[in-house]
Amino acid sequence: MWLCNSAVPLDTRPKRDLVRWTGGFRWANAARTLATASLLLGTVWCSAVAHGQEIRRGANPQGADPVARQADARSAAAAGALAPVTTTRRSVAQVTTKPPHLTTDAGQTWREYDIRPYTARVSGEANPQQPIVDWILQETGDEIWHSGPMGFFHADERTLTVFHTDEVQRQVAGIVDRFVNSQTESHVFGMRVVTLRTPNWRSKAQGMLQPVPVQTPGAQAWLMHKENMALLVSELRRRTDFREHTSSHLTAANGRPTIVSTMHQRPYVRDILVRPGTYPGFEVASATVDEGLEIELTPLMSLDEQMIDAVIDCRVAQVEKVNGVTLEMPAGTAGASRQKTQIEVPQMVQYQMKERFRWPSDQVLVLALGVVPAPISAEGATLFGAIPLPSSPPRAEVVLFVGSKGQQDEPSTTGGADSRAASLYRDRY
Repeated sequence: MWLCNSAVPLDTRPKRDLVRWTGGFRWANAARTLATASLLLGTVWCSAVAHGQEIRRGANPQGADPVARQADARSAAAAGALAPVTTTRRSVAQVTTKPPHLTTDAGQTWREYDIRPYTARVSGEANPQQPIVDWILQETGDEIWHSGPMGFFHADERTLTVFHTDEVQRQVAGIVDRFVNSQTESHVFGMRVVTLRTPNWRSKAQGMLQPVPVQTPGAQAWLMHKENMALLVSELRRRTDFREHTSSHLTAANGRPTIVSTMHQRPYVRDILVRPGTYPGFEVASATVDEGLEIELTPLMSLDEQMIDAVIDCRVAQVEKVNGVTLEMPAGTAGASRQKTQIEVPQMVQYQMKERFRWPSDQVLVLALGVVPAPISAEGATLFGAIPLPSSPPRAEVVLFVGSKGQQDEPSTTGGADSRAASLYRDRY
């Protein structure tokens, strides 16, 4: 519009035109600068507001706006549903996670034994390496792995790894060789368990018995030749108080446990439990106790087949009598004012012996536990078929005969974890 202003003298138009043009340019630049500054200021302000909200939420979540707290809670719940659950806790004890340096200050060495020649023969059993582990602990003892020079061992179905001194390594190697040796693969052992009412059978057998040490009080052990054992068992069969608890053909496999058991469960009334809202308002709580005889034999033949090592674990349990206790019926039960009930308290007696024996393979080990609680049949009769007097619970002497039966044509399946049920022999009255 200023180009058409005719009131301005002609000699001043160029100067005024320049001033007006430069002035308009300055106002345009100022407007653009102001717009840019406003945009930057708005961006900074929004960021500051958002940052301040985050600070307020973290510092004082209870003081935040309720709507904001609910939104935060929903966001946290959604995030927690997707985040992995961790159970890591801080340990109280000081823990070192870096790999240890195995000290050899006592001459320890690292050895790995291939036990597959043995485990392959018993591959159908769970944890076939377990008998080797058990016999290593029998040979070396438990303490040597927990005290003294640093040492450990680990076994799976393929390899036995041992870290210890040379002396312990020799003991371990001796046990492993006895298991992986193919010569003893099919070696079997026999065990007979008999009971007699009195221990006077010794009077006729004294000349055939050679005493060996026993640690368990009241027990005795002897060695005798196999021919003499056959004569002694034949003589004992003539006694009226003689009872045999195993088959004469019972066999035990080399290195694996075999169990002979007459155990059975005896039920009794343990307590009366109040059950409000039900009729008659109470419940009888029953329980059971194990009663009978259980013997576990674990034999192991030496490399030259001249000596036998065996661990024998015997346990006898007997309920001498059941004590009755009369109780008033619980309050609130039907007929509580005029009814009573009775619970039972078993009077138990037990005997246990666990020892390791070593003797020549051409002889028989005879082990007498002494006069102990007599095993009872599942029917409740005593070993001798008589009804015991309440004042005199039955007693008997348990006698074991253990010896080698030599090689058999096929590897024995008796013993071991999976075949224990097949080796349970019940009372034979």
